[in-house]
Amino acid sequence: MDWPTLPESPYLDIHAPDDVCVRGTRIDLSTVVDEYNNGRVPEQTVLDYPTLSAEAVYSLFGYYLGHQKLVDRYVACVRERFQERRELYKPRADSPLEQKLKAYRATRQSA
Repeated sequence: MDWPTLPESPYLDIHAPDDVCVRGTRIDLSTVVDEYNNGRVPEQTVLDYPTLSAEAVYSLFGYYLGHQKLVDRYVACVRERFQERRELYKPRADSPLEQKLKAYRATRQSA
């Protein structure tokens, strides 16, 4: 992944290129961007995320509009990382022992 370097903002804590949160919270910038892209108004976002102030949300919506290409690239990287991690935790085929245990449990429950 090629994480973009985002410009500073008084409303963001940029811990690393892949770790950008709303200042003073653990809410990722991508969450606020998703709220904007889903047509949410700042007041709705504040209701959904009470740790965010209306001032921060309005400012971050503006930040997004001012740096849309960079932020969209950041959001795409966040989604890609999420998909990679999701693949790691997909259920795998049961081992032979797990198959035997499931068969045993099934016979015990039907009896």
